Amino acid sequence: MNSHQSANDQWAQCPEGQFSQLAKSLRRQTQRRRFLTISATAAAGSLAGIGLWSLVQTGKLGPFPGAGSVPSYDYGGITCEAVKQNMGQYISLQCAPEMIARIDAHIEQCLSCRHLIDLAKRQQEIKA
Repeated sequence: MNSHQSANDQWAQCPEGQFSQLAKSLRRQTQRRRFLTISATAAAGSLAGIGLWSLVQTGKLGPFPGAGSVPSYDYGGITCEAVKQNMGQYISLQCAPEMIARIDAHIEQCLSCRHLIDLAKRQQEIKA
């Protein structure tokens, strides 16, 4: 008698339906794992989005349009807020020469205001 025959003698048949029960159990485990993975990914994405949104809203990330308060700098003896208030007159050259000089000095150092003025100039050129 060889080892192959002795292994067959010890082999017993599985009860009816046991394979289908095992397959069903494995499918449920796979579905549960997939659901948990997707849920964890969605939760992490939501938390990251909320964190990013709060940074933008507090002005710690940005400036973006509608991003909460943006810091105002005082370059050239004029603040960002004053530059914004005088921007229309500056672009149309209706400001006093000393105001134009102060705004020029400000936008040399303030990238945010320079960007705003460049955008406003482009919009004015498009309208003309």
